[in-house]
Amino acid sequence: MTSLSNPLDSLGQTQGVPSPSMLDQTQPAQGGRDTTYRPAYLTWTDPDSGLPMQFYFDCVKEESHVRDAMICEHTVEQGVDIVDHVRPQPDELTIEGIITNHPIGSPDSFIIGATINIPPPKLQISESLLLDMAAQAVGLAPKFPTSLVVNVEQFTAFTDYVANAYSTLSTLREQAVLLTAITPRAMYTNMVLKSIRMTRSTAIGAGAANFRLDLREIRIVSSAIGAAPSPTIAASAPVAHKAAQNTSENADDPPKRTAALEATR
Repeated sequence: MTSLSNPLDSLGQTQGVPSPSMLDQTQPAQGGRDTTYRPAYLTWTDPDSGLPMQFYFDCVKEESHVRDAMICEHTVEQGVDIVDHVRPQPDELTIEGIITNHPIGSPDSFIIGATINIPPPKLQISESLLLDMAAQAVGLAPKFPTSLVVNVEQFTAFTDYVANAYSTLSTLREQAVLLTAITPRAMYTNMVLKSIRMTRSTAIGAGAANFRLDLREIRIVSSAIGAAPSPTIAASAPVAHKAAQNTSENADDPPKRTAALEATR
């Protein structure tokens, strides 16, 4: 599975760590601060087609970034490097967002113009109104609008985006697909879905659901096989099995143990 390029490389960011310039609040702001809403999203490479894929929320409500370390509880001896007693743990990220069945800007939708009729206002006859109407009649003032054209987003057919999102996320978790999580302030690679929680309630409507994704970093190591080194000490000569040797002076003589048994009979 190929890894995707890091869109934050130009900012000098590494795994889950924003650049120092983004965290330095002591320097005067150069221009306006970045307040653009950019929700977090997931990217990965499809295992079957090899194509890059993306998963977007309609709205991201909350992000939770966790970078933990395991610290040894035993006393550290003087002169020992303290780094040996601290183990950084894999990064964790939690994203909570909403998926709806009527997303704005969906690729499955199209924009059409709709005409809205505006009823004439009910005004009391007055001298100023008569003067305004006279000015409108001769073109000296704009007339009251009777209709308005607005852009309306339409869908060709109903699509259950909530069910599709739940199915996609479940497949990513079951197949342990490596994900790249991109947030406005940090980026994480080699992440897997640890858990998926979908909640539907009357608070957000029947056509929407709240999703909570817990992601955890997977640390990948590589191994190599090399040739074994040649021995530096020569192997010793083979040792003959002593039990198989005949210690008699004559090969035709019986063994001493057999002769001793014959003498006792």
